[in-house]
Amino acid sequence: MTLPPKKEKQQDPGRTKPMSRTRRFSTSDAGSRQRPATGPAQLLIKPGSQESRLLFGPGSKNSLIIDYRALLGLSKEDSQNYVEDTAERLAPDLDASEVMRLDEDALLRMTYGMSILDANPVDGLDYDKGIKALFRWARQSKSFPGAIELRFEREAAGASGLSKSLLLNDLPPLPDVTVTELGKIYNPTRVLQVPRPLDFRMLESGLFSAIRQFLDLQLARFEAGPGQQLDREPIERLRELAGHLQEYVKFSCGPYILANPDGPYFTGYDLSKRVESSESVQLNDELLLSYAMNVASYLGYAPEFGQRFVTAGFDGVRDANVLRSLMKELLTDTRTSEKVARLTRLSGLHFGGGTVRLNPLIPRNQDRIEARWNHLRTMIHEFVHVLTHPNFAAKADQIGQGQIIREGFVDLFAAVIFRQLSGDIQAHPELAGRFLADLGTFKPPTGDQMTTRYGDSGKKAESVLELVGLPNVSAALVLGNTGSIGLGGPGTGKGGDT
Repeated sequence: MTLPPKKEKQQDPGRTKPMSRTRRFSTSDAGSRQRPATGPAQLLIKPGSQESRLLFGPGSKNSLIIDYRALLGLSKEDSQNYVEDTAERLAPDLDASEVMRLDEDALLRMTYGMSILDANPVDGLDYDKGIKALFRWARQSKSFPGAIELRFEREAAGASGLSKSLLLNDLPPLPDVTVTELGKIYNPTRVLQVPRPLDFRMLESGLFSAIRQFLDLQLARFEAGPGQQLDREPIERLRELAGHLQEYVKFSCGPYILANPDGPYFTGYDLSKRVESSESVQLNDELLLSYAMNVASYLGYAPEFGQRFVTAGFDGVRDANVLRSLMKELLTDTRTSEKVARLTRLSGLHFGGGTVRLNPLIPRNQDRIEARWNHLRTMIHEFVHVLTHPNFAAKADQIGQGQIIREGFVDLFAAVIFRQLSGDIQAHPELAGRFLADLGTFKPPTGDQMTTRYGDSGKKAESVLELVGLPNVSAALVLGNTGSIGLGGPGTGKGGDT
């Protein structure tokens, strides 16, 4: 990359040539000097390289140019001019005067981040939105060029939308036959995509008793023996663990998580400040109803409880109000309603605003290390809800078995992260110190914690994973590209909502 020569301002509708403003680049050393970058000033990241795997995952065909040579030693004024001139060329309608108000560190990040965006043109990228996002990131981030594992570059490419565009462009279209198979998974009670008639008596028969049996089994885990009290994890410690978890997931769990410009890593979201105890949640009728419907959606497809939804021909789109009415009727029973209320306060919960509630109590059949793993597993699940793109979440109301979207994929993704975290904890003492050192003991997590939960919905999510692969699932869940799992335009890998 070279700096544009001094010349008069000119219009260039094609935006193919550098343009300069009235305030041109200066070759003088006037103004304060910026912190110099460390690491390579020029790097061509080729497909298959270690750097490509960090940025785009294994098997990607994407490449990336990093060229900081012309930026080394720029004065403050020259850096401001570079950002403004580049912004004018890439997004002519954007007012980039905000660069004049950046502090020294933010200006450095903005200058180098803009150079990455400028050196790697992508068709369809919204440069106006991307540059605005870069400004927000430059002010919030604490990263600098030369950070290990290309962390600065990964942040800059993610914040600007560059990573998202490159990752989605890298996904091959889904074959029509695969889309057809996926439709059968999402809509198990439909024939040729037409719902079977609902057998209401079959649905109602046994569903209430199955839910009551499930509630009793779950509550029994938190019943202390005579004269005993359950141990608990201090909520302050859970918040500390949440901070470590969010930082770990950021760079260690694949390229898609850091590729959502609107995700928690670029909006100032801090999981450690959003963790609350589930014991203090304010209960209301809608929350209890939501919990009951979640339990019904799990049990309705469970073989051990008769698969009532399947045998009755229940369709989550057509029959949503039927299930809602049934659960309202269930909650009119005082004893059942009280049990649902108790379990709601003993469960991990995620709320739309980003609040995550965790149960600090340790079940009577778990020791502290088992409980720590379980708290981490639950915390990851709830954080994946935070990571989930709204376009993906909206698909739950458009398929027959919406629980696959609401919980199945979420827990599948949580299991992937948990398996990686637990392996890294066992391999790296420093990481173990952050998550387990206060316990003074160690044993690996159990098999149940390592696998996808949520019964049939979790298994269906795994079936989708086998058909399309983890990159496609990640693109759908985190980036909202639902076509990559067959829930966008038929036969397309990237034609879903983005």
